[in-house]
Amino acid sequence: MTESTRPPDQRWSNDEPTAADPAAPAAPPPAAAPASYAASSTSTAVVEPVRRPGVVTAGSITLIVLGALTILFGVLFVLFSALFAGAGAGGELAETPGLGGMLGAFAGMLIFMAILVLLFGALQLWVGINALGGRSWARITGIVLSVIGAALFAGGLTSAGSEGSSPVLNIIFIAAYLFVIFAFATGGRWFGARTA
Repeated sequence: MTESTRPPDQRWSNDEPTAADPAAPAAPPPAAAPASYAASSTSTAVVEPVRRPGVVTAGSITLIVLGALTILFGVLFVLFSALFAGAGAGGELAETPGLGGMLGAFAGMLIFMAILVLLFGALQLWVGINALGGRSWARITGIVLSVIGAALFAGGLTSAGSEGSSPVLNIIFIAAYLFVIFAFATGGRWFGARTA
């Protein structure tokens, strides 16, 4: 008797059961792929950019405004020093013995200070713009510049009170620099995510 003519109840023990055989055990389901593999091979994850925190935006804009105001102060220093240089070079004050040279030296010192103020303002402006883009170096540099700016205005605060002038402008600038420090210090996670 051949395999094809043998009835189903006379099968050998090692024969494969047919689908029609009700006593045959069910085949186990195919092994499933691990969840991580299935997720990585079938889905395309879209990574959304992390939104810039509002405090970082406000701090960057504050630093840009402070930089623009510092540049304006630098331009005023240049004009003021030009007046002293003009007064020292000619006019009635130049005819006074020793006063012309002293005015020229004072004008030179003012021009040097004006260049420093202009550079400080331009650096603040540039760092503030780059901080809006999420550059980590701009965050660190902005904190350092704000500490320097707050210290300079705090030094001016002591002299402003002694001369009888109002220290309100110095307090406003100190508060603005302290806000920039706070904004950049608390936004470190966003800056870190931008550079990663």
